[in-house]
Amino acid sequence: MNNVNEVFQKIFQEKQRDSQKKIENYLNKQGEKEIHDLRTSIRRLESAYIIFPDSFKRKKIDDFVSACKLLFRKNSAVRDFDVIISKLLNYGFTDDSDSVRYLIQKKEKNIQEILKLAKNLSKKNISHLKEGNAEKIIPKFEKTISLLLEKIQNLLPVVSSDKSKIEELHFMRKTVKKLRYILEIDPNDSYRHLIIKMKLLQNLLGTIHDCDMMIDFLKKYSKKFPELESFIFREEENRNQIYKKLSNSLSD
Repeated sequence: MNNVNEVFQKIFQEKQRDSQKKIENYLNKQGEKEIHDLRTSIRRLESAYIIFPDSFKRKKIDDFVSACKLLFRKNSAVRDFDVIISKLLNYGFTDDSDSVRYLIQKKEKNIQEILKLAKNLSKKNISHLKEGNAEKIIPKFEKTISLLLEKIQNLLPVVSSDKSKIEELHFMRKTVKKLRYILEIDPNDSYRHLIIKMKLLQNLLGTIHDCDMMIDFLKKYSKKFPELESFIFREEENRNQIYKKLSNSLSD
């Protein structure tokens, strides 16, 4: 079982290095790709850390992972701005449109605050996990997978039959994403088929989430920017079409 310990330790160290690399890339450029790559690397880091029993963990690593999660949350708003701006541009708005300029200003303000946290994180050294009881790793790994699958199964009847359940759809999206990243940790690649299913499900749920976010923005700011109101119905129709694909995929 010591070999299992070494394999999973190595995987976690790789996730730490990848997160630090993505933080450095983000410090150099705060584009959509850099934000996406940073967020994905943090999710994978968190997933790799979850599977270890507490006896393997150190305070330095706890602090690093927690700070990365905070960086992830703060970048969520920036990522949302990018999605909304992109949708507005697809609808025919331009960078000079009042609503787009408003979003760009809000995005840039958020980024300036986030860069301070990213700079501090970039200075952290990679820490090694403790040498705990290797026999506990696989059971914790498998238990985590089972719990996430159970959560998804419990959500299926609701999200596949009621398009209005925004919170449930959002929670399922996050759960599916977490499960996918944990499955990808398996060094034997035993979950390839399930990973493919989770990716497809994640994409559909993510698109619905983006529609919900866009609809919320259009409704909230249609008084401030009246030109937005005419696009609410179009975005709602787009969401309905994506939801039908989701519902059909879950019933197969």
